[in-house]
Amino acid sequence: SIYTSSASFSGIMIDLQHSTLGADSAYFYANRCRFIGTPGGLPSVIINMEGVILSNVEKCTFSNYQVAIRGIGPNVAYSNSNNVTGNTFGIGLDASTIADIADPGASWVIAGNSSELGSTVSSTRQFITCSRFPINTGGVELIGNLTEDAVPGLYTGTHVTVCGQGWHISGNEFAGSVNSTGVGVANNTTGVTVSGNYFGGGLVGVAIGSTVTSLTITDNRFNLVSTDITGTIASGIISDNTTGVYNFYGNILMNSKLLIPNISTQAFSVGTALTSNQSPGGVPTVGFTGITGGAGSA
Repeated sequence: SIYTSSASFSGIMIDLQHSTLGADSAYFYANRCRFIGTPGGLPSVIINMEGVILSNVEKCTFSNYQVAIRGIGPNVAYSNSNNVTGNTFGIGLDASTIADIADPGASWVIAGNSSELGSTVSSTRQFITCSRFPINTGGVELIGNLTEDAVPGLYTGTHVTVCGQGWHISGNEFAGSVNSTGVGVANNTTGVTVSGNYFGGGLVGVAIGSTVTSLTITDNRFNLVSTDITGTIASGIISDNTTGVYNFYGNILMNSKLLIPNISTQAFSVGTALTSNQSPGGVPTVGFTGITGGAGSA
């Protein structure tokens, strides 16, 4: 175990940041560790991974912190090829405040973690937050994580906020409270896939910011979520949780024949706004006929 003994300590517990250009810290490995901050002061960061590459944090527990793991930071604008797997964040009703993982960089794998968002002091702590230098955030795999125990009536935060480009979010469970959001897609984000996840409860499943492009939200399960999806996208695909209709946004360019066996006429639903509980609701639709079955063409 690594812990702070002073209630006044609010610094960084393990600082891997380097100060020399090109002298990247690499191959840091934390396995089966227990990190505990002291309520009152709270460490600002438990593991600071600014400028760190090719490192792993796995099967550890984190309690009482402002941020448990930080990637991109105020001093170094990258943190590349790091893995955060099989950890537990926020044991029970602890005093953690801001985020379990803040600002991952490029080619991070975040998989198999559990985040208990119940907190005695914060109603908005996030599993992942992303805002700092998004141009260097990309190629992030978010797979098989569980966020849970958001206190009903208290927790109003967003479990995961994504930014930058190139996120793959699949096979996660976001167990929300009545006022929470599962996934927030920040403004100007591009290249994000949200597929095969379970959203259990909450105010909003996926909240889309402005000027979001190449966003795919398909084949998720929204259960007891007040509003599945909010916001607009410039381009991408969104499927309806109930009907299975796939909605296409942006331009559709067909360079060759489109073959759809056993279908004589196919309609595509297109639009720009998502306003109701199910994604296609309130969206104007345009039917494209001219698509025939078998060896037909469009």
